[in-house]
Amino acid sequence: MSAPAVPKPLAWPQIVDLATSVFETRSDAAAWLVSPHPLLGWRSPEDASRTAEGASKVREFLVAMRHGGVV
Repeated sequence: MSAPAVPKPLAWPQIVDLATSVFETRSDAAAWLVSPHPLLGWRSPEDASRTAEGASKVREFLVAMRHGGVV
């Protein structure tokens, strides 16, 4: 019996593109991506995105912000 499939982390370029669409400029997106965040254990979204779980959480934050949520 094989192990269940683990979803691949969202690719970094996709996270950058999503952040850019949320923050409207690449420089604002870049600033957010490298800033420590309390909901990520004070890791930056860039650092958190190095794991599948972290990338998923960063994506969830960005999607929530795009739809008016505050993270």
